[in-house]
Amino acid sequence: MLCIIGERKSCCVSIEREEGREEEQQQQKEEEEEEEEEEEEEEEEEEEEEEEEEEEEEEEEEEEEEEEKEEEEERKKERKKNKKK
Repeated sequence: MLCIIGERKSCCVSIEREEGREEEQQQQKEEEEEEEEEEEEEEEEEEEEEEEEEEEEEEEEEEEEEEEKEEEEERKKERKKNKKK
């Protein structure tokens, strides 16, 4: 930045430095915001995956319980048949 034709004054240099600092701070702030957004997205994805896993586990447990009930009923029927004989 030139203050008076061809001469560089210290005020211009300090203004340039301040502008440079502001740009760096703005860039850093934007980068931090992007990182935060990425982290939030990752956390959300992890939470969704955990929820899906929990749901799958619950479904598996329900299926197992259902199978056990059916097996128990079959056993009861077999016992009744055996008693009748």
